[in-house]
Amino acid sequence: DNVWYAWGFDKSSMTNAYILLKSGSISISERKLGNHTAGTLLSSSLTSSNYSKSGNIWTMKVARKLAGLNSNYYSFSDNGGTIVLIWAYGGTSAFAKHNGSSRAVLQFH
Repeated sequence: DNVWYAWGFDKSSMTNAYILLKSGSISISERKLGNHTAGTLLSSSLTSSNYSKSGNIWTMKVARKLAGLNSNYYSFSDNGGTIVLIWAYGGTSAFAKHNGSSRAVLQFH
């Protein structure tokens, strides 16, 4: 509960990315990041969300429609393909410069 973590979709860096953010004890939120800034908090498009912790493992489950509410949201395809996924985490619950980050490409069939 004392850290934040975020996932961004279809970007190779966090700049201008749509992200899902879990920060401290605050519920999961959606943001459109700026150019090395926290960007804008978006209205929630999530139809359900929950998170749990078991030891050092956090699990986050979210559901929302495939299509984003507008261009600030990522729109998922129902035809498979690839998504670039980036993630980062911070050392405190305050959303700020990350302590670490990485990226991957996910293939869906």
